[in-house]
Amino acid sequence: MRIRPCSATTRHGCWHELSEPLEEVPDGATPARSDLHNASLLYAATIASQVLTAAVYLLCARSSTPEELGNAAAAVSVIAVCVGVVDFGGAAYTIREMAALRMTAGMFRRWLLSKSVVVFASALVVAGVTAAMGSSNRWATGSSTWIYFSAWSLALVASVPLRANMKFAKLSAMLAISRVPSALAAVLLFTTGHLRSEFLIPLLAATSLLELALYIASAAFAEVRTDVAQSRWHPVNPYRATWRIGINATVISFASLDTVVVREASGSASAGQFSAVSKWMGPIGLVSNAISQAFFPRLSSTSRSDRARVLRSALIPIALSLPILLLIALNSENIVRVLIGPGYPDAGKVLAVLCAGMGFALFNQPLNGALVAWRLERVATISLAVGIGSQLVAQFFFSAAVGSVGGAWGFLVGQTITTAALTVAILVQRSTWSRLDAELPGVRA
Repeated sequence: MRIRPCSATTRHGCWHELSEPLEEVPDGATPARSDLHNASLLYAATIASQVLTAAVYLLCARSSTPEELGNAAAAVSVIAVCVGVVDFGGAAYTIREMAALRMTAGMFRRWLLSKSVVVFASALVVAGVTAAMGSSNRWATGSSTWIYFSAWSLALVASVPLRANMKFAKLSAMLAISRVPSALAAVLLFTTGHLRSEFLIPLLAATSLLELALYIASAAFAEVRTDVAQSRWHPVNPYRATWRIGINATVISFASLDTVVVREASGSASAGQFSAVSKWMGPIGLVSNAISQAFFPRLSSTSRSDRARVLRSALIPIALSLPILLLIALNSENIVRVLIGPGYPDAGKVLAVLCAGMGFALFNQPLNGALVAWRLERVATISLAVGIGSQLVAQFFFSAAVGSVGGAWGFLVGQTITTAALTVAILVQRSTWSRLDAELPGVRA
């Protein structure tokens, strides 16, 4: 059993409590399994969850016109951006602080309750925006958006104790289980001929709501409930210490505007053809997502001398997954024809170009996560801003010129620039560390 001093976080200006008692930290708070084993667990769960989510999009595409799907997907993109803005790096920040033993269970619970107030208030605004985006039933769209946004935002932070304490087996099970009911409902609606694109947000809302419920019911929260029972809650500013990570996370979230940009540049039909296959990039990016989540706590707490080794361990499995992208790109036309039919004639070309861009995108998440874990948020944010800004600008002009395929080419341009910028940032930082180690051999961060 180790002791975690609650005032350690105060030293970094994150919390105003200066006299909280010491809190015991169970030995299980440090990783007992290897990072690759944790990544394997997350990979298996994410494969199931992302495939089930992609199946919902696929069935909606088969039962809707490109225009209808484009409008629904654009609304989901707006929700995704708003989730990133309201989270403002809170999930990544709390994972990093808990993994490094700078945040106690009580601090986290007070932070979570304060964040919930902001989330529920923001959900009203987001619901109004999506309801006004050409929905045939604004009340149903607004209500489901409020639930979807609130549940998604809170699920991000409710999973923090599981991720920070590396309880990946439990987390993996919850990720997979939460997707099953919505996928089954989509299949049932599709087979009975009742599935329409307007069901997309309600189905995704049900998924996030179940995921949040599983996190809350998890035994991982037992220690948090005990802590709160012993001290009265008082509100804190959930954004007080997250601004650096928050700007980074917000920049990332703006990449979700790709469908909206294509819609504005080339119309709803082009947005529908683009989104019909762009959502498949989620399952394709499974390895990167799982590896990044599993290695982030380790990267947050490792010494400077071991950082390069840990990052290489994260990138190798990602590189081994690149042949899968090549195989999909070479058979994109046949894949689209089998999965969503002839109603999306340009989707095959879109998928082929997206696979090329995804080859670079796979590396961006762990590279950015490494910089954030090493408290180099400013460097990471500038690199991402350059890449994602280039992507959105390129997508707008390319889509205006050649339609949905132009959105895919814009994605390739942006991801290439992002990878180059992040790689240069890490190489420059590594050179700086090497110089410092040579000048001060007795000092190690």
